[in-house]
Amino acid sequence: MKISLFVWGRESIMSAISHGLKKNGHEVQIIDLDNSKEFLVVIEAIDSFKPDFCFTHNFYAFDSWKYGEALEKVLKTKGIPVGTWYWDSPQISGYYKLIQRLNFGPNYPDQMLFFVVDKSHQDWFKVRNIPSTYLPIGVNDEFCSKPAHPHLKEQFQCDISFVGKPCSGVVAKVQNQDNLWRTYLEVTANDFYNLFIQTSAITQMMPEEVKVQLQLVGQIFYQFFNSAIFSAEECEERSAYCLEIAKQILLAPTLREYQIYSGRLEFFYSWFQLNYLLLSLQKFDLSVFGGPVWSENLLPHFTKKSPVLTNDELHACFAFSPISFCHTKWQFKTGVHERPLLVLAAGGFPLTDYRSGILDLFKPGEIAVYHSEEELLDLAKYYLRNESERLEISKRGRTRVLKDHSYTERSKVIVSEMKRHFNL
Repeated sequence: MKISLFVWGRESIMSAISHGLKKNGHEVQIIDLDNSKEFLVVIEAIDSFKPDFCFTHNFYAFDSWKYGEALEKVLKTKGIPVGTWYWDSPQISGYYKLIQRLNFGPNYPDQMLFFVVDKSHQDWFKVRNIPSTYLPIGVNDEFCSKPAHPHLKEQFQCDISFVGKPCSGVVAKVQNQDNLWRTYLEVTANDFYNLFIQTSAITQMMPEEVKVQLQLVGQIFYQFFNSAIFSAEECEERSAYCLEIAKQILLAPTLREYQIYSGRLEFFYSWFQLNYLLLSLQKFDLSVFGGPVWSENLLPHFTKKSPVLTNDELHACFAFSPISFCHTKWQFKTGVHERPLLVLAAGGFPLTDYRSGILDLFKPGEIAVYHSEEELLDLAKYYLRNESERLEISKRGRTRVLKDHSYTERSKVIVSEMKRHFNL
């Protein structure tokens, strides 16, 4: 088949999908939709290639490109279906145009099929009578086969390593674990305020009303961040509780924006919980990578640097660190993040938080998971002392990833589901 891939950010993912599709014998056209790209140039490229279907990631191309809506209409007119693979929860994409349509109408684009990495996201689409299909995150085939550079091994001689970007909205310096929650509460409030002032909601209220409404939203956020959460169920319960409060105290324009935004509460809570766990892991020899904000702002008393790693260093970190600490965003209620898959592909040992989707990807003994802060610390201590068991789990997990979870395998599902749904 012939497939056009629309790229807006996430180039590495779309490149990996392209590689998988080609490996399975399909023709692929990649169209980078940045705002310097002219509309007619894109349409001419599509007309020339004549794809059987198009594919994009999180619908970014259509939401962000200045001609996105026009492109959607042209593809529908031409009868070219579109697949879009949602890694994030559709709820945290509330200020994307498509998600607003899915939440509030008037209709969804019926030439589209939504792929989701989390089965709970299927429920979100189902209640809106929108078709979706489950497709877990995969691993780049080239990353699987790439050997780690031995000369980099010395850089990652620690007990536990973590690689991930810090929360970019944090500007205040965290002094200790006790005031951590307030830092992330402020980040969340500022994020909502910045998005809110870009909406039409503020034009429907008097300035004094807007001020009061934003103060009330801040109080709701306080209810969400008032203590630590360690299960998806608790997170859902507190999110639902906050929504009930919102319905009682917010005016209709603000409530609408809060409902769109509510999925992002879990997104920002993820940063809070991740930061909390990293502070707890400092009792081990911990290395953190991903940007200077970690060491300068977010991890008090942390004495190491936290640089951004090159691709070779990232691979070596996963391969040579005794334990790679992994943490899943809370908007992945059941789904598995790509980090533990990448660590296993590199030949390393991930210690990741439990998600029920792990049972879809791995058999017992192929990956190690924790369910709480206490269990994380106990398992880290246990596996540091039991190297042979750690290496055996790593070996079995890597075998599973290489066999079942490459983008070559995921690309087969993309094509088969698009063919089935649209009778291609």
